[in-house]
Amino acid sequence: MARYSGEYEPKDYPRKQPDEDYLNYFKRYSKWQDGLFDISEALPRNQLKGRLIRFRRADGYASYIVRQEKPLVVAHIPGSYYVEVATMRGLNLADVRQEADYEDRMHKHLLEARKKQQERMAKIPDSGVCEGCKMGDPGAASTHLASHRLRLP
Repeated sequence: MARYSGEYEPKDYPRKQPDEDYLNYFKRYSKWQDGLFDISEALPRNQLKGRLIRFRRADGYASYIVRQEKPLVVAHIPGSYYVEVATMRGLNLADVRQEADYEDRMHKHLLEARKKQQERMAKIPDSGVCEGCKMGDPGAASTHLASHRLRLP
Protein backbone atom coordinates (compact mmCIF):
# COMPACT_ATOMS: atom_id res chain seq x y z
CA MET A 1 0.00 0.00 0.00
CA ALA A 2 1.51 3.30 -1.08
CA ARG A 3 1.70 6.40 1.02
CA TYR A 4 1.61 9.79 -0.60
CA SER A 5 4.21 12.31 0.57
CA GLY A 6 2.95 15.32 -1.38
CA GLU A 7 4.68 17.23 -4.14
CA TYR A 8 8.25 16.51 -5.15
CA GLU A 9 9.91 19.93 -5.37
CA PRO A 10 13.69 19.81 -5.20
CA LYS A 11 15.74 23.01 -5.07
CA ASP A 12 16.31 22.97 -8.84
CA TYR A 13 12.58 22.77 -9.64
CA PRO A 14 11.94 25.32 -12.43
CA ARG A 15 9.24 27.67 -11.21
CA LYS A 16 7.63 29.99 -13.74
CA GLN A 17 8.87 33.55 -13.38
CA PRO A 18 6.17 36.28 -13.45
CA ASP A 19 7.56 37.93 -16.61
CA GLU A 20 8.42 34.65 -18.38
CA ASP A 21 6.37 33.48 -21.35
CA TYR A 22 4.98 29.96 -21.28
CA LEU A 23 7.07 28.68 -24.19
CA ASN A 24 10.35 29.45 -22.41
CA TYR A 25 9.00 28.05 -19.15
CA PHE A 26 7.86 24.86 -20.89
CA LYS A 27 11.34 24.43 -22.41
CA ARG A 28 13.00 24.82 -19.00
CA TYR A 29 10.49 22.49 -17.34
CA SER A 30 10.89 19.85 -20.10
CA LYS A 31 14.67 19.96 -19.71
CA TRP A 32 14.33 19.53 -15.94
CA GLN A 33 11.89 16.62 -16.35
CA ASP A 34 14.17 14.95 -18.93
CA GLY A 35 16.95 15.14 -16.35
CA LEU A 36 14.72 13.30 -13.84
CA PHE A 37 14.07 10.56 -16.40
CA ASP A 38 17.79 10.26 -17.15
CA ILE A 39 18.56 9.84 -13.45
CA SER A 40 15.75 7.30 -13.06
CA GLU A 41 16.92 5.25 -16.05
CA ALA A 42 20.51 5.23 -14.77
CA LEU A 43 19.54 3.57 -11.47
CA PRO A 44 20.28 -0.15 -11.02
CA ARG A 45 17.32 -2.32 -12.07
CA ASN A 46 16.64 -3.59 -8.55
CA GLN A 47 16.67 -0.11 -6.97
CA LEU A 48 13.27 1.55 -6.84
CA LYS A 49 14.04 4.53 -4.62
CA GLY A 50 14.44 7.47 -6.98
CA ARG A 51 12.66 5.76 -9.88
CA LEU A 52 9.92 7.59 -11.74
CA ILE A 53 6.66 5.79 -12.29
CA ARG A 54 4.00 7.01 -14.66
CA PHE A 55 0.32 6.28 -15.11
CA ARG A 56 -1.38 7.06 -18.40
CA ARG A 57 -3.94 9.84 -18.02
CA ALA A 58 -5.86 11.78 -20.69
CA ASP A 59 -3.28 13.13 -23.15
CA GLY A 60 -0.27 12.65 -20.87
CA TYR A 61 0.93 10.97 -17.71
CA ALA A 62 0.60 11.21 -13.97
CA SER A 63 4.22 11.07 -12.82
CA TYR A 64 5.49 10.12 -9.38
CA ILE A 65 8.88 9.46 -7.84
CA VAL A 66 9.50 6.65 -5.34
CA ARG A 67 10.79 8.30 -2.18
CA GLN A 68 11.01 5.15 -0.06
CA GLU A 69 10.54 1.41 -0.71
CA LYS A 70 9.44 0.07 2.69
CA PRO A 71 6.88 1.30 3.39
CA LEU A 72 6.23 2.43 -0.18
CA VAL A 73 6.14 6.24 -0.30
CA VAL A 74 5.69 8.21 -3.51
CA ALA A 75 5.66 11.93 -4.32
CA HIS A 76 3.92 13.66 -7.20
CA ILE A 77 6.01 15.31 -9.94
CA PRO A 78 4.62 18.85 -10.40
CA GLY A 79 3.24 19.67 -13.81
CA SER A 80 1.85 16.20 -14.48
CA TYR A 81 -1.59 14.71 -13.98
CA TYR A 82 -2.65 13.08 -10.71
CA VAL A 83 -4.04 9.58 -10.18
CA GLU A 84 -7.04 8.86 -8.01
CA VAL A 85 -6.44 8.43 -4.29
CA ALA A 86 -7.88 4.90 -4.41
CA THR A 87 -5.37 3.97 -7.10
CA MET A 88 -2.53 5.31 -5.02
CA ARG A 89 -3.72 3.53 -1.86
CA GLY A 90 -3.87 0.22 -3.73
CA LEU A 91 -0.39 0.62 -5.23
CA ASN A 92 2.16 -1.85 -3.89
CA LEU A 93 5.84 -2.58 -4.45
CA ALA A 94 5.10 -5.28 -7.06
CA ASP A 95 3.11 -2.75 -9.11
CA VAL A 96 6.01 -0.30 -9.00
CA ARG A 97 8.47 -3.01 -10.08
CA GLN A 98 6.16 -3.99 -12.95
CA GLU A 99 5.83 -0.37 -14.12
CA ALA A 100 9.61 0.16 -13.89
CA ASP A 101 10.24 -3.00 -15.95
CA TYR A 102 7.68 -1.88 -18.54
CA GLU A 103 9.34 1.54 -18.85
CA ASP A 104 12.77 -0.10 -19.25
CA ARG A 105 11.49 -2.45 -21.98
CA MET A 106 9.66 0.35 -23.79
CA HIS A 107 12.73 2.61 -23.71
CA LYS A 108 14.89 -0.20 -25.14
CA HIS A 109 12.29 -0.95 -27.84
CA LEU A 110 12.07 2.71 -28.90
CA LEU A 111 15.85 3.02 -29.12
CA GLU A 112 16.01 -0.09 -31.33
CA ALA A 113 13.15 1.20 -33.50
CA ARG A 114 14.89 4.56 -33.94
CA LYS A 115 18.12 2.82 -34.94
CA LYS A 116 16.32 0.64 -37.53
CA GLN A 117 14.53 3.69 -38.93
CA GLN A 118 17.81 5.58 -39.26
CA GLU A 119 19.39 2.58 -41.03
CA ARG A 120 16.48 2.47 -43.49
CA MET A 121 16.67 6.20 -44.12
CA ALA A 122 20.40 5.92 -44.83
CA LYS A 123 19.62 3.50 -47.70
CA ILE A 124 17.54 6.10 -49.55
CA PRO A 125 19.88 7.90 -51.96
CA ASP A 126 19.65 11.57 -52.86
CA SER A 127 18.31 10.61 -56.28
CA GLY A 128 14.92 9.85 -54.73
CA VAL A 129 14.89 6.19 -55.76
CA CYS A 130 14.24 3.90 -52.84
CA GLU A 131 16.57 0.90 -52.83
CA GLY A 132 14.31 -0.94 -50.37
CA CYS A 133 11.16 -1.04 -52.50
CA LYS A 134 12.56 0.11 -55.90
CA MET A 135 10.08 2.95 -56.26
CA GLY A 136 11.53 5.49 -58.63
CA ASP A 137 8.75 7.72 -59.94
CA PRO A 138 10.32 11.20 -59.70
CA GLY A 139 6.93 12.85 -59.37
CA ALA A 140 6.03 10.78 -56.32
CA ALA A 141 9.53 10.57 -54.84
CA SER A 142 9.06 13.28 -52.22
CA THR A 143 5.78 11.74 -51.04
CA HIS A 144 7.32 8.28 -50.99
CA LEU A 145 10.38 9.43 -49.05
CA ALA A 146 8.13 11.22 -46.58
CA SER A 147 6.21 7.97 -46.06
CA HIS A 148 9.48 6.27 -45.10
CA ARG A 149 10.09 8.93 -42.47
CA LEU A 150 6.66 8.34 -40.96
CA ARG A 151 6.68 4.56 -41.07
CA LEU A 152 7.67 2.81 -37.85
CA PRO A 153 9.47 -0.55 -37.96
